[in-house]
Order: sequence, then C-alpha cells, then structure tokens
Amino acid sequence: MGVLDWNGDPKAPWFVLRRSAKPIALLVTDDGMDGLRLDAINETAEPVVGEIRFRAHSRSGVVPVDVALPVKVEAHSSLTWSVDSLVGRFTDLTHVFRFGARIYDAVTVTLEGEDGEMVDEVVHLLGSSARPSSGRSDLSLLRALSVTTSGSSTSRPMLPPNTLPSNCRASSPKTPGSTSRRTVAGPCICGEPARQRR
Repeated sequence: MGVLDWNGDPKAPWFVLRRSAKPIALLVTDDGMDGLRLDAINETAEPVVGEIRFRAHSRSGVVPVDVALPVKVEAHSSLTWSVDSLVGRFTDLTHVFRFGARIYDAVTVTLEGEDGEMVDEVVHLLGSSARPSSGRSDLSLLRALSVTTSGSSTSRPMLPPNTLPSNCRASSPKTPGSTSRRTVAGPCICGEPARQRR
C-alpha cells in the first residue's frame, strides 16, 4: 500500500508523514506509564532559537496547563522532554493511572522563532480515537429527497424519529383505536423547531 491513490492524490497517511518528516518538527508521543514525550527536531544546518509553548485542553475549553520555555535546538540535533518535567509537576495527562475522571482531552504544542513567527505546531488528542458523545440523542438531522414535476430534485430537512416541534400547532394523525397521537418522522407543517419526546 502506498501513500497515493490511483489518481495520484495523497491518502491520509501522506499528511502524517509530511508533518513528521519536516526539517523542523515537534513530535508528541505516548510513552505509556511514563506519560507523554515531546521531541523537538532540527535537521537544518542552522540552530533554532525560540520558545516552546505547551497547553493541555479540557473538553469544556478550559486550558488547565499552559507553560512556555525558551529553547535552542542545535543544527542536526534534537531535544527531548517528558511532559511532566516540562510542566514541572505530575499531570497524568493520558489518564494512564486512572486517578479520578479524565480531565484532559487534547494537548497543543507550538514552537515560535525569535521573531515570533510560528515554526511548527502539533495537536495530540488524548484517549481513544472515538470521542465520547455529548449524551444528547436529538441532534441528528434527516433529509428527504423529493422530485418536482419539472424533474429537478430538491433536498429538505426532516425531523428525527420520535420528535415533535416544541409548540406545534398541527395535529399529528392518530392511530386507529388509540387516543394518543402518532409521531411522524418528517418536517413539521407549522415550521416550529423540533424537541425530543420524553
């Protein structure tokens, strides 16, 4: 398997290789029980002088960890840190020790030159690649395809099953022999927003 498809366009692994094979690159690696490792690599003929900034993000958007330090990476060399040594304390960013609930969702590391220009940036997601859902079941949106008399097709939004508009003025048809209204998956004729039925 190559990194280009049959048409010569790059596949997803190509972008990973491009990022990690840059002459000046930041790499974040999960070292298991040792936590995260940060490598700053300089394969150019000139030293890189600047500042590395490390930030850890929670799912709510809070940045509980935000540290920066000056750095000089000599030509054709690299520097390596454990993230805990970089931060200056134990963090368990990867939640490998299972102390309480997971706090951190992602980390961002940037390298800026002396002139303040961004040299490299890497974002590393923490935990499983399958991100947890928000817990809401009413966020889906169906679309129905209808064909007009002229032959052109149009797409219109539909409500997910078991939903009703929040203050619908229309009456849904009743099931024969039942006193309850039947919920229909489709757009409401009154145009009101949808609400999940409880």
